[in-house]
Amino acid sequence: MAIDSTSVAKAARRGLRRAQVTYQAWSGLWAPPEPITTVSVAKAVRSVDGVAWVTLEHNIADVLSRARPRPGPKPDLPKQGRFDVVVWRSNNVPSGVIEIKSIWNAKLIRDVRRVCRVIRGTERVRWGLVACIYALDDAGKPGEDRAANRATNAMREAEMVVEHFNLRLKRHRSRPRSEDDGGWVVQVLEIYQ
Repeated sequence: MAIDSTSVAKAARRGLRRAQVTYQAWSGLWAPPEPITTVSVAKAVRSVDGVAWVTLEHNIADVLSRARPRPGPKPDLPKQGRFDVVVWRSNNVPSGVIEIKSIWNAKLIRDVRRVCRVIRGTERVRWGLVACIYALDDAGKPGEDRAANRATNAMREAEMVVEHFNLRLKRHRSRPRSEDDGGWVVQVLEIYQ
């Protein structure tokens, strides 16, 4: 059974939202650490039809060997590191990869490039997600507006990268939330062929 990347993206968005709300209740702080977001996303994604299992912090070299590199010239595939979450089919083949950031930073675009390279360079990984929480807790313009603006700016940057690889991008974003002077929004960028 094929795994629907849009269903996975929506589940990842729910997992991110749950991580944000839970961590804020636990700590009173705005941005949960990445391990909390990773586990919350993995748990939500595992419930999607067709997902046999998920692995966390999975070695890139192992994923690439199971995803069968495409013959001929390919983008510079990452050789070291780990994917935050790998989504697997029942036949021991990776279907997609997920990179997660608990707060926006420059590494987000690096992760977009990494996901694009893997989709373009392998036969079996057909989609990938880059998921992030945009949380702001300082005074000024309403927090939810600033968080939403950051999410939109990140999506625009990602669009340029994805277009370079001749792939497509779909955004899944939560409704911006605000409390006091802060605000947050979760966003999942679905990258696919």
